[in-house]
Amino acid sequence: MKKYFVVSTMLILISLSVFSQEHSVSNEYPGSIVDVSAGVGQSHGIIGVKSVLGYKGTGLMLAVGSFDGFTTTAIGFQVAVDWWFASLSYGATGSYEVAFGGQVDKGLTQSFVFLTGGRINLIKSKRLYLELAAGLAGSDEIPAPFGQVQEIEGGLSLGFGLGYRFSNF
Repeated sequence: MKKYFVVSTMLILISLSVFSQEHSVSNEYPGSIVDVSAGVGQSHGIIGVKSVLGYKGTGLMLAVGSFDGFTTTAIGFQVAVDWWFASLSYGATGSYEVAFGGQVDKGLTQSFVFLTGGRINLIKSKRLYLELAAGLAGSDEIPAPFGQVQEIEGGLSLGFGLGYRFSNF
């Protein structure tokens, strides 16, 4: 069942991206140096805002968000070619809570995340876009009783956002 979900998600992302680009009015993408999107997923700080500083969506990626009462962050690099993008970042992937002997330890899990997907243009100028991504998140270690650590496995990572390409300043 899990494999079926992953494969179907990837096919949907690819088909939506290809369909949207075939019906574009112009092949010219805005020469933006700042892309900002709000969304959900590890590249957006789980629930937050992501910014890519670089020419046409390729560059330094910074995100800040919120999850389970924590402020989350992510930092990485994104490469974009027209509608397609891929990113590698490090940041929050979730949270944990461990209770032992009346003490509760609560915190964030963090790891590397690789995502790839498409930015589907929503308006003629190609400034406003819908971002869909799928990829993999790594594992992290969390505290366990008696000073031990427990490994939390990574896995499938999905992202969704609504973004805007700002003009050159």
